[in-house]
Amino acid sequence: MSDPKDLKIAVIGAGMGGLGCALALAKKGFRHIDVYETASNLGFVGAGIQMPPNVVRVLDRLGCWPEIEETCTDVKGSSIRQGSSNVELAHVDMPNIRELYGFPHCNGHRSSLAGGMYNACKKEPAITFHFGTALASLNSFAPKPNFTAQPRDGEAYPVECDVLLSCDGIKSTVRTSLLDSVGAVGGEEETGQAAYRIMLTREQMADDPELLALLDSDEVIRWIGEKRHIIAYPVSSHTIYNLSTTQPDSNFAAATNATYTTRGSKKVMLDVFHDFCPLVHRMLNLVPDGQ
Repeated sequence: MSDPKDLKIAVIGAGMGGLGCALALAKKGFRHIDVYETASNLGFVGAGIQMPPNVVRVLDRLGCWPEIEETCTDVKGSSIRQGSSNVELAHVDMPNIRELYGFPHCNGHRSSLAGGMYNACKKEPAITFHFGTALASLNSFAPKPNFTAQPRDGEAYPVECDVLLSCDGIKSTVRTSLLDSVGAVGGEEETGQAAYRIMLTREQMADDPELLALLDSDEVIRWIGEKRHIIAYPVSSHTIYNLSTTQPDSNFAAATNATYTTRGSKKVMLDVFHDFCPLVHRMLNLVPDGQ
């Protein structure tokens, strides 16, 4: 091939890795980029995500940061608190991150990040998306990668490419096939940990001034306890308060679906954090049963 930019590139997965990879390749001038994604669309999925200056710098270079920034919140400080008492143990002021590094440290919603990257990809004529299409089998790696694509509502068909990029996550078919081809064993390992992902709306917090103050703040807060912690911050233009917990757990792994998520028990969650402060309890009690 006379021009490497004419390589046919297949990207498996349209998550953050796949979108970023496709967009970066297009920005570098590659002309034939096909992205295969099992889901029928990107959808409103995920929860909060922090984006430090180096991440923002990359998003800016890819041309998608202005749209993403519209609903982000700048982080001006970080507070670490004792979970049982809400007493602050440490505080880091971050008032001038943007001035120091040229880009902010932001909190955002994963759907806004993915949406901004996807919209930037759609502006690139080199990128073609194949939603609702799974990689059914990887037939060969050489001399050129060859795999079978399976549309959700259609006949399977073969795909040959020059470069195959695996961005299909922890349950990657590509990774498994590659390791099998060299006689290696790979796979995920159970950590014995689980996380509750909680998104509280302004409407849910409206009757509690102390909770509203958290939502309107520009801080990331961590409540810590023995083998457990909660990290929380506002996202989506201060309309949603994102909480993510970490705690030992041996029950979720066997029950998860393909996305490694499942509904949890509110009672179990409250029991796990039974010794945390009333402020935390008031937030956890706002979580609807069965979610």
